Amino acid sequence: MDHMHDELTKSIKDEKLNVSLCSALALGVDLLNKYYSLTDELEVYQIAVVLHPSYKLRYFKKAGWSSTWIQTAEEIANKVVSSSSDSSSKDEELLLELDHYLAPKVVKDIKDPLAWWHKNWGSYPRLWRMARDYLTIPAMLVAVECVFSQGRLIISHIQNRLSGQSTRTLMCLGAWTKQNLVKNSDLSKHLGYRTLEMVTKSLLMIILLFSDL
Repeated sequence: MDHMHDELTKSIKDEKLNVSLCSALALGVDLLNKYYSLTDELEVYQIAVVLHPSYKLRYFKKAGWSSTWIQTAEEIANKVVSSSSDSSSKDEELLLELDHYLAPKVVKDIKDPLAWWHKNWGSYPRLWRMARDYLTIPAMLVAVECVFSQGRLIISHIQNRLSGQSTRTLMCLGAWTKQNLVKNSDLSKHLGYRTLEMVTKSLLMIILLFSDL
């Protein structure tokens, strides 16, 4: 969002652009700031940034946050770390682990922060569990809403007698097959030919549904 804000602000000052377009961009910046300010109400955003090895607290400094905001983000991180332990000794260990994590420079060009934490969990065993919890939270509800849409397409008005377990199984198989994680050869080891044929047809239908969303 900081990048979007910077680019929009630069465009507003571009004298080559039409005045009406600049006015529209200014309204866009105001709307962006409105929703950006709402992130202050949820600590999860600050924690997720701090736990990203390519950002840490240095991101806030680079983005031009005031020293007060940066201090608040650091206090939130310390508070969340402290509240995650059930004893004072573990509390101190976690805080030391956080200091140990924040001390080095950021690790550049980390595309998958969860993979980095999985690789380095031995150095930060307690902080790794926290990173796993926070970094797996969806940033938006779009993907979640798509799952509901996919489920509704599977349970049509005509074919509506599938149990909850069957629906979940079909949706998982569809998603996994689309990612090439499940193959017919894997299913054939556990299913008979006719059952496999039926499942394959269902999978093809689900993959088509997933492709449309």
